[in-house]
Amino acid sequence: MWTTKFTSYLPEERTTPRNGTSCQTALCLLYGKEGEGEIPLTYAEAERKEELALELIHIMEKVNPGQSRLRGVLLYELQTAILRKAQLDVEKRILKPPEWRQLAQTCMDYLRESAEVLQREPSVTSERFVAERAVGELTALTRVLAAMPTYSA
Repeated sequence: MWTTKFTSYLPEERTTPRNGTSCQTALCLLYGKEGEGEIPLTYAEAERKEELALELIHIMEKVNPGQSRLRGVLLYELQTAILRKAQLDVEKRILKPPEWRQLAQTCMDYLRESAEVLQREPSVTSERFVAERAVGELTALTRVLAAMPTYSA
């Protein structure tokens, strides 16, 4: 897959912080995308996407603290990776309902912040499209969690 070639290029570029961060951002955004559509991530790809998003968010907190367009996009991408891994774990019967609920609630927090930040963008931008998707996914997750039985710890 093309992401493997791009990833092998990344370590050389990481020596230059600006280039490395730009490459990491591009890779994080490209995982799960092909042309105009989306493709399901493998577990390893979702794990790498999550790792990249967390690393970039951590850098953003130091370099550009507060809400920003990039932070909103990265939070959205982070939750897609977490939910994809959770989906695969549920299919393998590795993840139990209480743990899934907790992951879903964490992702809902990411979706709320992402939507809040990106809804400020002009309606013709790709970021605004991500905000609309975040709102839709937040609504869907809310419904799923409301229908699930609660479990005591």
